[in-house]
Amino acid sequence: MACVALSSLMRTIELDLLNPGRSAIVEDKEQVKYLYQSLGFLKEFLDKSKDNVAAKNLEPKIKDLVFQIEDRIEKKLQTIYSEPQRQKAQRRLPSTLLKQAIRDTEDLMGQIRKILNSPVQDFPSADPQASCGGSSEHAAASDVMEGRNRKFEKIRDELIRNRSSGREVISIVGMGGIGKTTLARKLYEDPLVLSHFDILGWTVVSQKHDARRMLLDLLNNEAAKIDEVTDGELAEKLKKCLSGRRYLIVLDDIWSTSCWEGIQLCFPDDNCGSRILLTSRHKEVADFADSGNRLHTLGFLNLEESWNLFCKRFPGIQSFPSELETIGRHVVHKCRGLPIAIVVVAGVLSKLNKTVEEWKIFENQTNSLVVTTDLSEQCSRILNLSYNYLPLHLKACFLYLSTVPQNKAIIVKRLVRLWIAEGFVELINSERLEEVAHGYLQDLADRSLIQIQKWRSSGKIKTCRMHDMVHEFCVREAIKEKLLNVENKQHPCGELQQEGCRWLNFWPKKIIRRDGLRDLDNIYVPRSILYLQHTSYASEVIEPDDDLRWGLLLRVLELSPPITSGSSLNDLSLLRYLGICLGDSSLPLGYLLHLVSRSQNLQTLIVSHKPSSINDGLSSCHYLSSEMWASQELIHVECSYLISLDPPNEVKEKLHTLYWLSPRHCTEEVFSRIPNVRKLGIFCDDDHREIGLNILENLHHLNQLETLKVKAFRGKICLRNPQVYPQNLKELTLFHTRLRWKHINIIGNMPSLQVLKLKHKAVCDKTWKPSDGGFRQLKFLLIDYCHQFQYWEATPDNYPVLERLVMRNCHLLKEIPSSFEDMITLRLIEISICSSSLLASAHRIQNAQQDLGNYGLKVRDTTPLSARTPSTALYVSRITEFASFVFLRQLAFFHQLQSPLSSENESTKSLHDEKPLNSLFEKLSSLQAFLQKEYNNVTVVFKSVILKSKSQTLICAQIKAEDDIDEIQLVNYEALFSPKMESVKTN
Repeated sequence: MACVALSSLMRTIELDLLNPGRSAIVEDKEQVKYLYQSLGFLKEFLDKSKDNVAAKNLEPKIKDLVFQIEDRIEKKLQTIYSEPQRQKAQRRLPSTLLKQAIRDTEDLMGQIRKILNSPVQDFPSADPQASCGGSSEHAAASDVMEGRNRKFEKIRDELIRNRSSGREVISIVGMGGIGKTTLARKLYEDPLVLSHFDILGWTVVSQKHDARRMLLDLLNNEAAKIDEVTDGELAEKLKKCLSGRRYLIVLDDIWSTSCWEGIQLCFPDDNCGSRILLTSRHKEVADFADSGNRLHTLGFLNLEESWNLFCKRFPGIQSFPSELETIGRHVVHKCRGLPIAIVVVAGVLSKLNKTVEEWKIFENQTNSLVVTTDLSEQCSRILNLSYNYLPLHLKACFLYLSTVPQNKAIIVKRLVRLWIAEGFVELINSERLEEVAHGYLQDLADRSLIQIQKWRSSGKIKTCRMHDMVHEFCVREAIKEKLLNVENKQHPCGELQQEGCRWLNFWPKKIIRRDGLRDLDNIYVPRSILYLQHTSYASEVIEPDDDLRWGLLLRVLELSPPITSGSSLNDLSLLRYLGICLGDSSLPLGYLLHLVSRSQNLQTLIVSHKPSSINDGLSSCHYLSSEMWASQELIHVECSYLISLDPPNEVKEKLHTLYWLSPRHCTEEVFSRIPNVRKLGIFCDDDHREIGLNILENLHHLNQLETLKVKAFRGKICLRNPQVYPQNLKELTLFHTRLRWKHINIIGNMPSLQVLKLKHKAVCDKTWKPSDGGFRQLKFLLIDYCHQFQYWEATPDNYPVLERLVMRNCHLLKEIPSSFEDMITLRLIEISICSSSLLASAHRIQNAQQDLGNYGLKVRDTTPLSARTPSTALYVSRITEFASFVFLRQLAFFHQLQSPLSSENESTKSLHDEKPLNSLFEKLSSLQAFLQKEYNNVTVVFKSVILKSKSQTLICAQIKAEDDIDEIQLVNYEALFSPKMESVKTN
């Protein structure tokens, strides 16, 4: 697609030929400006001629020509940058090269003028202003559910009504895009479902299922990812975590019976009322999983449901003019009740002007949808129609999403930087490129081409994903345009194909060419290699070939596995984005420094460290000297805190992100060289114990600083007058700083602080009583592993605009201040690995606010599965349920329980007496009341309920306090049954 070629070349010209710092490279600036303007003309023409047949026929020619011009320019630039010792005349771009490029573009412009002067009318484009940024008012596609209320109620009833105490499988089956995941997500997040189950887990299976990833998803435990454990050990850990607890596990998008066979062994059946919810396109998978009558097939929406779903994509419009409504209903009718098709066409129309003419043109474009009866083909045509309506810059950004593996979360921060490195983001007025790129992302979300997953504490999008059908379409388009080289049956991973390799998501180990490396002068030389291996430790290393001429024009190189040698990377002088991993005995830092110092256009440098073990990681340290700062274009530098960085020796105006800086470099002199840094990390280890006392004193010199992270493992941070800190600081993260709460009150006086994260002994103090007048702008507060924190004395006035509160690993804190019941700004309380009483206090606050009519507050228990300890309330509920179950089953259950165990020949009449059942119910109710009274504020682990046969039948409850100190045993309850029994255990 010409959009990629034009955006890429125009950005290359901006960086290398129009950049004031590179004036010596070009002989005639006017030639460069004319070429740039010509490319802009071509881009504008394509953007405004979406339905012009002649323009479409010309587009492949434009693409090929622009790629050829870019190749010629970049090959010359690569030679110039990689051989700095050349004479001045040899370090210039030949004017003949530019003249040829201008002649070629003028020929194209002549053909375009003929098209523009022809009687064929251009197809109207969307409002240009609408394509520059999205509206956050649109609901994400994943949030929209229409026409499924009855199905929702029925499945929820099957999840939480204990008709059977055994483990049950419930399946949602339907074609792709029908709304299976949306329905499952609504069920998973429903308050009644959340409160019913002890443990909830979600994993996406997908067609190429990864058993290890699924296990880690369900364990939801970051620590498990760095333990050197096998898949079998992870499976056993999962099974152990689920044993004896009522759980809900969602297996989304499961494709095969073999996958179910492998994973279902991890889900024990302990008669706790556990449920497994499957979503699948294949009924045979649901049948194999033994869903029985718990199988739910999703059908298509009817016309009214379809229209309602369409209208939800226009939140600011109460009703449409009659003519627009007629057109809209016609378009919706052609979608045949398929939800993903409806939200996609709605996304297109939401970006068009609300005129009958434009909507009518779009309606005519949808006529092809009624030709086919194949719904998958129909959905593909709808996606193609939506894609054709994208502005040119969004087409390039959308196609680049093909490099992300299917069903993988898309990390927005990384994606934005990659878009910028590829040249897809256009500078609009004085906006920062990152802000423009976020607008692009929101625009794609508004069009339902991506789905937002998670939000950052700052309110920006953190991760997103693509629906399977959208991703498949995106990959097909990228391959068709000869942009993407992916692994498949025809092209095994590691084989570099001639027919399309501009973007690779693997490291090429073999080049498929009849004539080897000699003829690589083609327009499909790789520009991006994104090779990410999602493992915690280095099970693979990269050994580059000595001859990497095929990679000399790389601008993006991201390698997760450690690389062993750097000699063959020396000439990669056009890099704009470098993400590289260091192992214990991998790439020597000298090679890395040489590579970075040659990369004149490097914008993003990310250096991670992947040790072979935890101990090796703590004992190893790397050092990068000031040579790394050669590029004047550096914007983001993020290195592991195990890597020591020298600060730049000269001013870096464009630098916005720097992790991590040593305390000894936190001086006025150093800060004056990074005046525009917005995100800064400071790492204070044992060597800087004394220096670390005053590392924050000079931060006021960084007027643009918005985000600060401080890690201090053994040093102490001194906090005095808040006026010495950056007045624009919005987000502060403290890790292991061991402050007192009075210091946090000082931080509260920072005028712009919106996000405060206190992690892992950031505070070592018992009681927090905030000062009056502080935290006036604080919206997000996280307190994680402040192990001495016991008492919190606060009112809503102390946090007047607080919206999100996250508490993790605060074991001694028993409750959130009850006055938070009046905090009307609060929208979320998240609790993880804390006492049950703290969680209970959060629910009390939620209930109190609901009593006042405020239903906006959500409470989430995000404790990892492996860290959960059942609470008293859980087992009180279990005892009551057990009693109710027995009572409802009455004689049949009593007979089943007793008759095989009785050693006496009793008359059947005694077995039909309801008095023992009533007695059982009374005694269990008594036990329930006792536990609620005595242990309301203690988190406990319930060991067992046992019906024993000694001299009398007893119920024994063994309760262990959370701190492993107190043990209570409730025994010697009076006889409940007269017949003698053997031991029968139940959880």
